[in-house]
Amino acid sequence: MDLTATNYNPNAIVDDGSCIYGIVGVWTATNVVGDSSFIVSYMGVTIDSLSSSGTITATPEMAGSPTSLEFLSSGTAYAEFSYDNEIDTVTYSTSGNNLTITDNDGEILSFDYTVSQSDLAIVDGGSQDASVIVDLGADPMTLDISYNYSNSLNFTRNTNGIINNNVSQRIGNTNHSWIAKPKFNNILKALK
Repeated sequence: MDLTATNYNPNAIVDDGSCIYGIVGVWTATNVVGDSSFIVSYMGVTIDSLSSSGTITATPEMAGSPTSLEFLSSGTAYAEFSYDNEIDTVTYSTSGNNLTITDNDGEILSFDYTVSQSDLAIVDGGSQDASVIVDLGADPMTLDISYNYSNSLNFTRNTNGIINNNVSQRIGNTNHSWIAKPKFNNILKALK
């Protein structure tokens, strides 16, 4: 019975809770939530003084991520970055709960997503494991490092739309990042 549902039935007279929602439409960013853990261990024992974990919530402007998105049914999407008044044009596809974004340079970004009547969350994450040899003046020791992160871009459905005739619009702009990737190599360098 919901007009925004992809399976809207104008003849339905009872809401049976079977509405399905898609990402087509306009979305306004609410926040970006980053969650990470950095575990350093020696011979299987965690070194608490070098390990850390936590969650941070930032505005889309602070994170450098889109402040609004518009997904068209044609497979084109507009990502607005309000802090520099630019709009990136990309193509997208979905399969199950996977969203694939392709810019005009051919760079492919893959995300998981969840969508409801009013909310969209685009999630990226990963993990990296490494070993680092540290020499503190005695015998060198090998530290094992495990780094896990996830970032969630959160949006609400907007019925006003994006004005995509902005004079600063760029096709496949590579100066923006949808989700900031952690600099794992910089973290490793700090240990040495």
